[in-house]
Amino acid sequence: RISQCRGSQMKVSIIGPVKNEAQFIGYSIMSVLPYVHEFVYACAKSDDGTDELLDYIKKTYAKNKLEILRLPEYDFEIEEPSILSKKIYKKELYHLQVELLKLQNWLKETGKTVIIVFEGRDSAGKGSTIKKFTENLNPRLYNVVALGIPTPEEKKNWWDRYKSKIKPGMINFFDRSWYNRGLVDPVMGYGSAEEYEDFMENVENFEKDLVKDGDYLFKLWFSIDKETQARRFTMRQQSPLKSWKYSPNDARMQDLWDRFTEFKEKLFDKTSTVNHPWVILDSTDKRISGLNAIRYVLKEIPYKGKNKELLDKEFPEAMSILRPEN
Repeated sequence: RISQCRGSQMKVSIIGPVKNEAQFIGYSIMSVLPYVHEFVYACAKSDDGTDELLDYIKKTYAKNKLEILRLPEYDFEIEEPSILSKKIYKKELYHLQVELLKLQNWLKETGKTVIIVFEGRDSAGKGSTIKKFTENLNPRLYNVVALGIPTPEEKKNWWDRYKSKIKPGMINFFDRSWYNRGLVDPVMGYGSAEEYEDFMENVENFEKDLVKDGDYLFKLWFSIDKETQARRFTMRQQSPLKSWKYSPNDARMQDLWDRFTEFKEKLFDKTSTVNHPWVILDSTDKRISGLNAIRYVLKEIPYKGKNKELLDKEFPEAMSILRPEN
């Protein structure tokens, strides 16, 4: 049974010729199908008519003129709508990942280091974009840094906490970074005013020091609106595989949206420099923001064998660079 409820949400009820019953609520058929299939496979464990139930689901969808999408078994990744078809997206991502391997080989030969900071609101797509970067890289030649709550000692040595994690000759991905002190900490009340002021005063010199030997630093900001964040939070809560990503702090971030915006604007004004500007990526469409992020990084580094024509195919309407004038 498929019905609309609460605005754009859709409710799918499975009431079949077996004793199992369940309801799934989401924003589209795409968002509830993973749970439908999970329910089916759960039924299979008790051997109580799974085939009948699956057939019933198919007939129900056909009756409502909806195409049932068969997901691979145990693959419950939810795909959000995109202006790019999956075929075109996969083709573009494939060629960009080939370029990333060229970059990796160049770093190995030259000893240069790449540091990429991924920042943005919760659920903006930082982690999923890092996966797009690393999917086919040599795991021995890249480094993902995703730190937890700092210890009292790490709070005292803020810059070393992050600098010590950088591995020379590799691509270093920071899933959140030293910018926690300039944004999340003051918004959530985790840090002192003195810590915040010290950070804002010294972050530019810290970043200059990171690249003093000719290395590369990129600062990517993934931007979403409040409604998109709320929708993704709901999807996280509903997903058995993604629910660990949702925390009480996520709910607070919706309430603190305006305060976060205030500190974000201060951060951009103070820390977006000529050499290390913030790159703003509209990540409402994760496929577009992922491709734009990879292209931007590749375009800025003179690695060997670069396919320049490929890197010119960005989506400029979904990306902006906050590079201040001299």
